[in-house]
Amino acid sequence: MGRIPWQMATTCAGLVAIAAFAVAPPDATAISHPPYPLGHAHRCRTHYSEQIRVHKVHGKKVRYVVCVWDRKGPGAATTTTPPGPGFVAGRVTAFGDSVLLDAKPDLIADIPGIDIEAAVDRQWVSGIALARRLKADDQLGAVVVVDLGTNGPISFGQFRAMMDVLGGASRVVVVTVHLPSSDSWAHSVNAVIEAEVPKYRNARLADFNALADRHPQWFGPDGVHMPIGGTGAKAMARLIAATITS
Repeated sequence: MGRIPWQMATTCAGLVAIAAFAVAPPDATAISHPPYPLGHAHRCRTHYSEQIRVHKVHGKKVRYVVCVWDRKGPGAATTTTPPGPGFVAGRVTAFGDSVLLDAKPDLIADIPGIDIEAAVDRQWVSGIALARRLKADDQLGAVVVVDLGTNGPISFGQFRAMMDVLGGASRVVVVTVHLPSSDSWAHSVNAVIEAEVPKYRNARLADFNALADRHPQWFGPDGVHMPIGGTGAKAMARLIAATITS
């Protein structure tokens, strides 16, 4: 069953004539989010710290806040376990289905340099093949995020096959799925994930389903997808970023 992302355009009001800073790779100072006037009710995202700077706006000096990447965050892919052969140290790779596409812009903002491999209608078995190919090509990050299961059930054997491929990763973050009860695999997918993740020393559970159950307003009519740039997508990105360093 295909899932098409439900997208919503978002804008940043009140920042006319103020240019947004580009996100730099993890080995450089990275500034994310458009700067905002000091005193306004904005907050920097996870793994960013606030810095006050002065900008000239229409000839007047105005104090603005910028959010600067903290090198200790997950973008640096710093872990205590060195990666094995086929995994690239200092890189984060996330692969998933269309739900990951919903959170893609926020993941890029929260984890500079992340490589996101997401596609509509991707199945778990397709994710295994993708992980195997990236590893063979020496393109798989030492930190891997798996967000699959939206489009069909998974078996214990399929989960273990994925973890066999990712056995040399420093950290594997597996995200639970949020699905309407009308999908017959809604509970079985998360049951497999929750049972298997604790068995692997390099794996961590990002329980997005538990978080999403408390916020049904995050989702579109299908109960699966979130507006791109919306509150739910931001929450998902923050959860993944925090779990990488847990």
